Amino acid sequence: MKERAQQYELEHKRWSHSLSEKYEGIIRTKNDEIEKIRAISDEQNQLIKQYEKMIEKEKIGASEKVSHLLNENNILKEDIIDLKNVMISLLI
Repeated sequence: MKERAQQYELEHKRWSHSLSEKYEGIIRTKNDEIEKIRAISDEQNQLIKQYEKMIEKEKIGASEKVSHLLNENNILKEDIIDLKNVMISLLI
């Protein structure tokens, strides 16, 4: 009976050890998967930030271009007014 109890205990230790190794292996695998996902997420976040910076630069560039064109438009309007005044003074 004692021998059977020892055999049962030995078998129990083997199963426990085997299950522990399998569990630890699963945990390592899942941790590796989590790290890979984190790396992918970090890379995507960097790409998003770069894209946002690029969009912001394009907005600033477009805004500056619009401002420049509006300024040129105002100058042309003033030139037209001046030319009209000269034309009116020549006609009078």
